Amino acid sequence: MKPYIIKGFNIAHYLDNKLKYVPLKGDQDQLWDYICNKLYLSKSCWTYTEWQKAIKEIMESELTVGEYLNEFS
Repeated sequence: MKPYIIKGFNIAHYLDNKLKYVPLKGDQDQLWDYICNKLYLSKSCWTYTEWQKAIKEIMESELTVGEYLNEFS
């Protein structure tokens, strides 16, 4: 699977941010876009309920962005 790339975006600047605050930045935020796509591409098919549960887990997480992304490695 190809990595998800956003032109001019450097994830390293955000690794210490708390994950649960990322969705509050809004749908147009590059960090939220990056996290959503990383999550979405982790599975070939999502049900609405599964997706809602995954987003809820992000919004309640105490992990940093870096810790969360390490789970995909």
